Amino acid sequence: MGRACASVDLVESHSWSNGGGAEFGGSDAFSLRINVNGWQPYEHVTLEWEDYVDITQIYDATQYFSGGSSITVELGPQPPASNSFGLMGTGSLSLAPKITCERQEAPPPSP
Repeated sequence: MGRACASVDLVESHSWSNGGGAEFGGSDAFSLRINVNGWQPYEHVTLEWEDYVDITQIYDATQYFSGGSSITVELGPQPPASNSFGLMGTGSLSLAPKITCERQEAPPPSP
């Protein structure tokens, strides 16, 4: 199954409420920087929150699946200099999603 392979960089990650939070018609938002331990090409990294989230931006990784309270990204063949990726979204103030990884034995097929 999945293994713990990454962590949230709490110095580079933030959350905030726009317009007083969801209970007042605003929205909760976050920006996360995820440090990957031992970047593996094409590995799938899944982040799961307790709340429904909408991912609006992903940096240095590719969206593989997104729905409800989770997103799975696929790492590229070469790690960025920081060995990390970033994402932004709405629906939660949590900077502590559950993170698991699943190694892929082969790269995805060409389109």
